[in-house]
Amino acid sequence: MQVVEKTGKTKDIAIEEALRELNASRDKVLIEILEEEKEGILGIFGARPAKVRVTLKDDKKQLAGKLLENMLKHMEIPCNVRCESAGENQLTLLIDGENVGNVIGKRGSTLNAIEYLLNVMVNKEGADKIAVSIDASGYRESRVKSLEELSLKLASKVKETNKSIELEPMTSQERKIIHMTLKNNVDVYTYSKGEEPYRKVVISAKNKVSRGPNKNSGDYNRDRGNRKRRPSAGANEEQGSQQPQQHRNQPQQQPSNPAPRPAGNTAVENLMKSNDSGAVSAIN
Repeated sequence: MQVVEKTGKTKDIAIEEALRELNASRDKVLIEILEEEKEGILGIFGARPAKVRVTLKDDKKQLAGKLLENMLKHMEIPCNVRCESAGENQLTLLIDGENVGNVIGKRGSTLNAIEYLLNVMVNKEGADKIAVSIDASGYRESRVKSLEELSLKLASKVKETNKSIELEPMTSQERKIIHMTLKNNVDVYTYSKGEEPYRKVVISAKNKVSRGPNKNSGDYNRDRGNRKRRPSAGANEEQGSQQPQQHRNQPQQQPSNPAPRPAGNTAVENLMKSNDSGAVSAIN
């Protein structure tokens, strides 16, 4: 960070000299007025020049490129870094080389980690922030195409099975690709769940078809609870106990036909009668 202090008859003159020495424009520097100018008596006695301090801001875009080169150097991955400015506060760094696969990692995990660290380091100081994105041998573009194809394939599966599907955790940029691809789909909708860095996309059917109650679901158990239960014996007894008193006092009706006697008792009576008849005849 370059710092220059200059004096001049006025503060504007001192600032212009400092900018000329730094070879920079006003938007690239920080200006501090250390002393205001003083004209003095008759412009001679007691006059004092203005004093300023001008600090050259770090070019965050250049800083990002240098930091990425140093990171790859310490990772012992010889690659070339090229800067492409996508806007005033946006920067894209392109990596090319033979061992670029080591920079990408599994499903871009290493590339995403480098990109995150680089943004933190570049925007650590200063109020002005820039967004830095990193690509390696066109990986980002191919990843976008694969995510679009995957989202359409899973949307068809959700429509057929009528079951939601959870994707693997993704970055916010990758989740946005899924959401935008299925935004106008008439059969499914998407939403995100979880916390970073494990936040994921869920694809669900818009109009779910009812396939009957599931015994493990709360709706099924709730329906079972609402069914009318048959009164138990105890309940009948309780109802009987609440009948009016006049029904209790009424005499019970006897059956019209007496129950037949057991066959065994009839045989014994006949035997006893035959014995009695024999005894009478003997007396006579």
